[in-house]
Amino acid sequence: MITREKAWTLRRLIEKASRSLTDEEALDGVELFPHWNPNSIEYEANKDRVSLEGLLYKCIGSHTSQESWRPIS
Repeated sequence: MITREKAWTLRRLIEKASRSLTDEEALDGVELFPHWNPNSIEYEANKDRVSLEGLLYKCIGSHTSQESWRPIS
């Protein structure tokens, strides 16, 4: 049986490993990526990818997130 603590540890490892996926591979596993967070999270260009409403977004310009600047298609 996996404890909640172990599950969170595994989730962090999965998110870390998902960074090595190509963009094409990442599209097959949108659920592997953290959900976009509007609360002052620093995102790094060409490194960070997030999910939002079932879509995957890749950061193309380093920035700090904010509610008024949501990812766009």
